[in-house]
Amino acid sequence: MASSFTLRVILLPAAESSVGCQQTVQECCSDDTKVVKTCHPPSVCPRGCTCQGTQVRCSGLGFTKFPENIPVETTELYLDVNSISQIPPEINRLTHLTSIDLSNNNIQNIGPNQFFNLTRMTTLILSYNKIKCIQSDSLANLKQLKLLNLYNNDLSTIPFNSFNDLISLENIVLGENPLWCDCNLKWLADWIKVDFKENGVAICSGPAPLERKLLLSAESSMFQCAEGYNSSHILQKCDACHRNPCGGNGWCQSTSFDSFTCHCQPGYYGSRCQQEIDACFGEPCENGGTCSASGGRFECQCRPGFSGYMCEENEDDCVDNKCENGATCVDRIQGYECKCAFGYKGEMCEQSQDLCAEIKPCKNGAECRIQSGDYACDCPVGFTDKNCSTNIDDCIGNICQNGAHCIDGLGEYSCECLLGYSGRYCAIKTQLVPNYVGSSVCQNSDCQNGGVCFQPLRSNEYVCRCPSGYEGKKCEKLQSVRFVEDSYVQAPGLNFSSFQNITITFTTADDKGILFYQGTNSHISVELYQGRVRVHFNPKEAQSHSLIMYSYATVNNSQPHTVSVIVDGPQVSLYVDGGMPREVMSEGSKRHINGISNFYMGGLPADIGARAKYLFHVGRKNSFKGCFHIVYINGKPFDFSSVNLISNQVLPGCQGKSLLKDPCAMNICQHGSCVADYDKMDYKCKCNEGYTGTTCDEIKVSCVARSYKDYYTDPQTGCKSKGKVKLKRCEGDNSCIVKRTKAKSIKFQCDDKSSYIKNIEIPRKCSRVKNRRV
Repeated sequence: MASSFTLRVILLPAAESSVGCQQTVQECCSDDTKVVKTCHPPSVCPRGCTCQGTQVRCSGLGFTKFPENIPVETTELYLDVNSISQIPPEINRLTHLTSIDLSNNNIQNIGPNQFFNLTRMTTLILSYNKIKCIQSDSLANLKQLKLLNLYNNDLSTIPFNSFNDLISLENIVLGENPLWCDCNLKWLADWIKVDFKENGVAICSGPAPLERKLLLSAESSMFQCAEGYNSSHILQKCDACHRNPCGGNGWCQSTSFDSFTCHCQPGYYGSRCQQEIDACFGEPCENGGTCSASGGRFECQCRPGFSGYMCEENEDDCVDNKCENGATCVDRIQGYECKCAFGYKGEMCEQSQDLCAEIKPCKNGAECRIQSGDYACDCPVGFTDKNCSTNIDDCIGNICQNGAHCIDGLGEYSCECLLGYSGRYCAIKTQLVPNYVGSSVCQNSDCQNGGVCFQPLRSNEYVCRCPSGYEGKKCEKLQSVRFVEDSYVQAPGLNFSSFQNITITFTTADDKGILFYQGTNSHISVELYQGRVRVHFNPKEAQSHSLIMYSYATVNNSQPHTVSVIVDGPQVSLYVDGGMPREVMSEGSKRHINGISNFYMGGLPADIGARAKYLFHVGRKNSFKGCFHIVYINGKPFDFSSVNLISNQVLPGCQGKSLLKDPCAMNICQHGSCVADYDKMDYKCKCNEGYTGTTCDEIKVSCVARSYKDYYTDPQTGCKSKGKVKLKRCEGDNSCIVKRTKAKSIKFQCDDKSSYIKNIEIPRKCSRVKNRRV
């Protein structure tokens, strides 16, 4: 039995030199705490330590971590009898170290290249710690090391060739470690026998043939790993992944000797991939099919009459149908229906019809008559075509002038004049409102897309008031659009071989609809499915590699929501309203969507939608119904004016007052309040008491002819009328004067009892005189 012993190493102090500021480096030790970046790091003795020359002693001070700002000139460092648990990478700045004592601490692990820059190190004491693991490069580049003391730690094995760089080593101390002497430690037993670097105190703790045997003297051939031999309890000490903590649903990645991260396979999630994703969420089986989930995937059991991967195919019942007279057979569920040709009726379209009496094909009050086995319609004024259903465009050849808009009627048209013009054909020029479209700066304005030129008060510039959905100085950019039935936007495809960020802010009350789609076989689709955001992603060609994820929250509550989809090669991240992301990642060699096809927003063309549905790229092929307030592609707003909207039934702007620009935002009401007209995107001024005018900029002064009864005195004679006379007077400021009078015969009575009759001009109408001083 080997005897125990205590190794004590005495390090002699180096020649004294000052620890602190030196004349050869820039001053860093002044009272001024603002040390410039170019100066030498502070050279101060750590608090509580004793520094003499280049020797620093910090023994038994209760340190829990490595002290900072140890002088870089230090050659001997004593940190024994503390509670330090980690050796920081910053130790490598002490390039002058020749010896360090870290015994009697709580160190558990020596990291990679832990002492790489300490090329002058000759003595390294790590005894009486809790070191479990040494990595193969932990002691790399210690080519001057002579003594390595690892006495009384928790080492069971040491990786092959861990001491390759210790070419100057004379003594290694490994006693009081639970060394496990199997085939993995054979190299160490052979290595120490070469120059007898180990002093014969290291003992094997197992396995059985070598238990309690000296490492130095044990036969090399006994270091074996027999068939069926299991050393998991040893390997797991330094490999957190050895026990396979992620199970069969993911692969483990060690982040340190005692921690790990699990990367889950598709269909599983959780810190250890222990939870299975419900692949049946969202009820992917159509037409009442029953969904069953397994391994993150789903399978559909279809009802009678349906087939297909998702029970999406209705079996064709029109085979051998009995429809007559050119009828079209329409497949139903376990049955069919006959759509009769014109002029026939009945379950199988076996009966003929009275074209005029039963079908009543003529529209808009037209009279129907039978003609040569067919019917003819006599159309009223303003309608045409076979059924009189088309309103004739009376605006063709119209003579509306000065930019007026022609409005079609029935057999006639009318002209809607621009501001400043009137008359049936808008040929009469009228006075314009001050500081509005008629102002001089607006005469040559370049407002686009129905934008109205506006000149703010006390400004020589103009601005364009844009209609709903348009932005920009000239209203040249369309940023918000609304989608209706079967509408979509087709844009050039995105290059998914590089990073792509698609962000959409939208409002809808519908629980389904396409947000965007791109692809052929490899593809990405983002849609609303039962009110949640559904992402379907596959950079490969095979359907079995498709990845699906759903948002946690529903987004169809008629409130604005922002959805961001970030595609970075094989990884797709989904954010809803800035919340926590959901992510999926495709494994394999093909890392992104192949090719560049069109990029669709809000819906799909009929043929593309049918194909995407057939290939299960989308859960529903319905168009989005609602508003896209704004779309960002890699941080840049998408301009919808760059694509064809009219033919694809997409409308500019968003409905509802809450989504429109405020027509009152730039009003010029001076002494009153603005009243918005959202239908016309215009406003009117409601004037305060005492003001009038289009913009309430005029002082309101009344001028009325007020009726009253009183005695009338003849100004020439002083005689009064015999009775009260009905008179009128002009009430207002001195600009209010008599406009018209009327002669009236009045009988006067004088003080001397005489009387006479005289015609007097009595006021009848009053009016203000313009430009008369008030």
